[in-house]
Amino acid sequence: MNTTPPQAGPALKRAFPSFRRKAQPPSPPLIYSLALVLLTALPVSGTTGTIYYNSYGAPPAKTVRAISVDGTNGREISLPVPSPALPVVSRDGRWLLVSSGGPLASVMLSQNVFRTDLVTGVTTQATRFMDTYSDGITTYENHNGEPDFDTYSYYTTHLPNHKAFSPTGDRVATLDLAAVSGKQPGGIRLAALQSPVLEVYPVPQTTPVATWLAAGSERTGVNQAGDGLDWHPTLEQLVGTFRANIPLTTNYGPPAETEGTILRVYATSGASPSIRPLTTPTARTYIDFSSGLILSETEQDYAPSISQDGSKVAYVRNTLASDSRVAGGAIRLARCAIRIINYNGTGDYELAAFGNNLWISKVAWSPDGTEIAFDIAPRLISNGLELQMGNMAQSEIYIVRVSDVSLRFLAAAPAAFPSWSPLGFTQVPAELPGVRATRAGDVIELQLSGLTIGRKFDIEITTDLEDWTIDRTITAATVNQTVSFPLSPIIPARFFRVRPR
Repeated sequence: MNTTPPQAGPALKRAFPSFRRKAQPPSPPLIYSLALVLLTALPVSGTTGTIYYNSYGAPPAKTVRAISVDGTNGREISLPVPSPALPVVSRDGRWLLVSSGGPLASVMLSQNVFRTDLVTGVTTQATRFMDTYSDGITTYENHNGEPDFDTYSYYTTHLPNHKAFSPTGDRVATLDLAAVSGKQPGGIRLAALQSPVLEVYPVPQTTPVATWLAAGSERTGVNQAGDGLDWHPTLEQLVGTFRANIPLTTNYGPPAETEGTILRVYATSGASPSIRPLTTPTARTYIDFSSGLILSETEQDYAPSISQDGSKVAYVRNTLASDSRVAGGAIRLARCAIRIINYNGTGDYELAAFGNNLWISKVAWSPDGTEIAFDIAPRLISNGLELQMGNMAQSEIYIVRVSDVSLRFLAAAPAAFPSWSPLGFTQVPAELPGVRATRAGDVIELQLSGLTIGRKFDIEITTDLEDWTIDRTITAATVNQTVSFPLSPIIPARFFRVRPR
């Protein structure tokens, strides 16, 4: 019998009685128990690269960390944004996207997407989302925290958690959860309605302007609209997560439809970008008319990840269940599964499934297509309510091998939202900065360019090109920076050079 690997973290140690392997026959209409299958021993991985992920501290603090796929060389990635969330690395490993509040975070709820060059360390803002308020006729940006927006009818905020790079990295797609709260002037403000909006931004732009593609239906407590987005590695196509009506089968009438979540394929431009649905989740309801018992299940598909060769999509399907005998029919998470489907919509199958109310937030293919990284955590409970997300403080990251569904532990809690870079842990060293000296009155101005923001640089001086000494050390606050040196009447000439630490 296989045994639980000693490296496994708490989440899957709790979950292993509910772990189920692929190639199972179709599930019965109602699923409330899973086969007992212990985790396999720790396999040897043939894949390489670095996985970037979120580490969660005391709310709302988040950091981005990186770890080699063999579990070594863990480190924090320094980023000049307050709380970087949901990291996404480009397919070539050069660029990193995060979502975070920006310079106006003190007066705005909206977040933006920031792009970091992992070679130079330069970070730029890729999107331009701002809080807005409206009187029902005119919309205003609330970039100064004024006037009091409670006097207006509508207030809109943006949460572009999910994003993806184009194949060449020159554009960024976002699936923004736009939240609109409304009220009549003088009335009680209503709860915000969230709906996903799909857009594409060229990068970099001085003032980011997007191409609008689509707006999805409202996200409610029983769908995952807006949870996941990826860009095909060779096509001008996106796979996103949207609310949709899905087939419902019952024992008391003809087939019908109910609310669910699907993956849908979109073009990255054009007047009619919607191309086709990719996945086909279903729902079912059973009524025992003699006892009044009602059992229901609804499937939700989200978190798409397209393989490097573009042939397959890994994604997550959770099954929400309700039982009228339990907690008044409250919706519970019955199971969460990793699935794989061909990009053309054929060959959909379940790779691995987990029960015990465990939640998977994100999956990420290895560059060679042999493994999938995923996070897993207990479902988040707040004030007694089970929410549509995992508890990030207890989230761990694992890797599953596609060929035999063997699992290995990678990163301990709190670790979530993995993104897989093809590059090894050691990054390409930063390029040396440019140096140009000019005279301005009684000083020499050393004009430095191509600096890595946040990195320290030693400025060295000599008069004979042999004996160099460090005159001062600076920390780059901008990409381009000027440092002044007073002229000396007793030194006829000086030479300068700059070395990164």
